[in-house]
Amino acid sequence: MHQNCAQRVPCPVTKLVSFVRQQQLVTTCTKVHLWNLTASKVVYLDADVLVVKNIDELFDRPGFAAAPDLMPPDSFNSGVMVIEPNATQHAILLNNLNKSSNYDGGDQGFLNTFFDDWFATPAAHRLPVRYNMLQHMAWLYPPAWQSVKGPAVIHFCGSSKHKPWHIHDASKTHELLQSYVEQWWMLYSTLSIPADDL
Repeated sequence: MHQNCAQRVPCPVTKLVSFVRQQQLVTTCTKVHLWNLTASKVVYLDADVLVVKNIDELFDRPGFAAAPDLMPPDSFNSGVMVIEPNATQHAILLNNLNKSSNYDGGDQGFLNTFFDDWFATPAAHRLPVRYNMLQHMAWLYPPAWQSVKGPAVIHFCGSSKHKPWHIHDASKTHELLQSYVEQWWMLYSTLSIPADDL
């Protein structure tokens, strides 16, 4: 492993989640290393998000902050988070990783167990849903998706078949997501590095 890369942190095994799902999430607990960074504040984005509006104002939020997950709604989704790194908290996170319950077998279940009071924290710690628009919402309840004013971050979470890089024809996805899949491909084609330049 490259010396500047964080060491992988495996998520604890749980009987509540299928073996296949656990294999998909096995290294997501590496996110705990975010708390060991030297920056004063970090806005973390999962690799499967598309930022469609400026989100600089997230740096004005206190850490720890995150947007709600779909289910259960009093938990957060760990795909977009505001973190204030702290070596002590990093050590506590690592120490609790195998001691805490974990409802999903990944980082999100662990972090929700660790930050179990997130829903009761002051509003500044709870990001509006527009900062983490979970694509599941478009599929499960389109009126809720349409009611969100000014989506800033689209999160293509879930199954790999719903990731934009696996959708080569935007018409094959939900109509509310089609323009975002097209934007992803436009960005990809603009920012891609030709293989000869690697």
